[in-house]
Amino acid sequence: MPRPIELRVGDIPQLFDERDPSPLTEKDLSAGAEEFIIGWARNLPGNEFTLRIHLSRSTGIPNEPEVIEAIHAHFSREADITRLRLRRLFQIGRVSLLIGLAFLAAATALAELITARAGESTLTRLIGDSIQIGGWVAMWRPLEIFLYDWWPIRNDIRLFEGLSEAPVEIICRQDAAGTPGR
Repeated sequence: MPRPIELRVGDIPQLFDERDPSPLTEKDLSAGAEEFIIGWARNLPGNEFTLRIHLSRSTGIPNEPEVIEAIHAHFSREADITRLRLRRLFQIGRVSLLIGLAFLAAATALAELITARAGESTLTRLIGDSIQIGGWVAMWRPLEIFLYDWWPIRNDIRLFEGLSEAPVEIICRQDAAGTPGR
């Protein structure tokens, strides 16, 4: 069952970035509205949501389907941008892994060379081990990317995909004559 996200604004223009000159269906949400929706969605279990927008002024709803389309398009773009971020992270991870493996191989070879040339002593073992530790430290970033960094980004993609498909209800308060605005 979809979980509701309740957002209260004065009127529809408050939802969107006023500096964005794009047509309504291509506008970005305002930073505050986006942050509120995403923050609330992250605190709900699952990725099925219903977005309820409560308008406090009964100015009528300017083309409700366009508003809904604009909200869905915004989160669809966010999902696409986040997918690109994940792809770039994996590219960085692959390059980092190659660099790390090459450095680790070079460090291991250098440590063995030092031990072979200088003989087995406490000092040469200490130097060789230190060089090898440096090689393993070079593997830190690729391992961090492939073990930990990618899954929060994947969760964001799922979140944005859920928000891009969420049913949107726009609810107007009643005007002074008592007529509901829907």
